[in-house]
Order: sequence, then structure tokens, then C-alpha cells
Amino acid sequence: MSRLSIEPGVSVGIIKIGMSRFEVEDCIREYTLKLDKDNVDRIFENFIMPEYDEEGHLISLTVATQITHHVHCYINDCDVFKTKANKLIKQIEQISPYIKNSESLAGYNYVFPEIGLAFYRSRALTEEDLVTAWFKAQSVENQKDEMQFLYFESVMITSKDYFEFMKQTKV
Repeated sequence: MSRLSIEPGVSVGIIKIGMSRFEVEDCIREYTLKLDKDNVDRIFENFIMPEYDEEGHLISLTVATQITHHVHCYINDCDVFKTKANKLIKQIEQISPYIKNSESLAGYNYVFPEIGLAFYRSRALTEEDLVTAWFKAQSVENQKDEMQFLYFESVMITSKDYFEFMKQTKV
């Protein structure tokens, strides 16, 4: 299986912050052709979500965990979607601090503005939850479904000033 390198604040593979919409689309098409010639325009377009500024340049790129059916995503030597969230955050926190001022998002959203990186999961599950009565009372199938929330569902790279820009533009 292929490896896709993520460089916080800079790139996901060959897709780089600042590229034009057309350059990004060409990169997505190139990746898709390498991975699955029969489903062109279905793989990467479904799992990579670009955001552009008013001039049509890439300002953020979100990658969804479903991409792992086709490639592994790494930051340095850490597999972003196969490393448990708590361990991944500890590793990234050695590089840069994350925003800790929102209790309502604790466990779900981790934003590292200094390096242009964010992680998200819609529910937070911890190792401690695995031994609780509510977890053990579930069917094996439901337990397996719940265990996906030990990991992040998406990773986003941005320019390092993106988060400050978003704060200023919120109504």
C-alpha cells in the first residue's frame, strides 16, 4: 500500500498549500490514476477536501480516514489514522502546542495553529472507556464500531496563519 506524507502547514503528498485549484485537481487526478484506473475521480475526490481562498489558491486541505483503504497517511513516522488519538496528540505536541481553551471540544478537535495542523473526530473514546459497564454491555459489533473513535476521522493542513484568519472572519 502506498504512503502519503503529510507535512503540517505545507503539503499532503504532492498537494501543497498555495497551489491553484487546477494544480490541486491535477494532483488528485494523478493520485487517482496511480491507485485505481477503473474508478478515476472517485477515490481522492471523496477523501480529500480542499478549501480555496477568493483567488482560487489552496488554503486548507482535509483528509478523511477512509483514504486508508488506498494509502497510509504519515506525519514523520506516525500513521495518522492508525495511531490512537491520545498517542498521536502526545507525539505532535512534542513539536508544537495545541489550543486547549475550549472544554466543549476537548477530545474531539485538536488545533495546532503554530504548524498549520488540526485533527478531528466526531466522538471521543478512550482506553478507559473500554472497561466501563456501558461499553461492555454492547454487542461485539457495536463495540467494534465504537472503537473507531479511539482514532481521528480527519486531519487538516493549513497555512500557519489560517486559524488566525478564520478567527477574524467569523461573524
